[in-house]
Amino acid sequence: MANTYTFSMTAQDIAESVIRKTGAYEEDENIPADKLASALQALNVIAKDLAIEGPGLWCTEDVSFVGVVGQATYNLSTIMGMPLPPKIMAAYIRTLGPSPQSVGNDVTLTLISRYDWITLGQKFAAGVPNQIWYDPQLTGGILTLYNVPNDTFHEIHVIVQRQIADVPVLTSTMDFPQEAFRMLIWQLLDELSLEYRLPPDERAEINKKAVGFKQRFFDSQFVQDSASTFFTPSEKMAR
Repeated sequence: MANTYTFSMTAQDIAESVIRKTGAYEEDENIPADKLASALQALNVIAKDLAIEGPGLWCTEDVSFVGVVGQATYNLSTIMGMPLPPKIMAAYIRTLGPSPQSVGNDVTLTLISRYDWITLGQKFAAGVPNQIWYDPQLTGGILTLYNVPNDTFHEIHVIVQRQIADVPVLTSTMDFPQEAFRMLIWQLLDELSLEYRLPPDERAEINKKAVGFKQRFFDSQFVQDSASTFFTPSEKMAR
């Protein structure tokens, strides 16, 4: 038999598993629709909250656009066609021309803070961009380039952490890898344990497991990128 890698769980699978773990319903009982709807809402809240833990590799995207001559600001929400990415992790600029020798050259763009942007002189000077400032607002994620593009031969690339997708209906699958299902089940059980009036000692045990499974998942290779670490002696220490 050939190996398969397609195991998945819908929001309803997770919700039913959790509600039955509370002991409120037997295996042969139908769980009321309002209970499932309440669990779905809690699952969406949990998914949004888990984004705080950091950028999962599955939520990392390389977004690119060609700079427009004379235009300093760009709305990443519009470019991506989705809600604003909460964080930019890295950025670089790729040369598209005009000479064949320069095509494909990538140079890192420096991410600067709001304060750094404020203190820049000649904010709208024309040239090849070498710095970017990202301003995530509710109305959209605004990216500002410095210098302002003076040609169309450069493509801006930003590595972003996109938001975790909503779970609109119970038949939807979660925007998480398979390895997160156990963590999600215990997170939801922890969230609903008080609503289902589980005993304090049982809630404490559930919370302990929920915290442990969350830590285990977010410390894993499914979230953390693998890269070498280099240590360089400080000039101050060398003196």
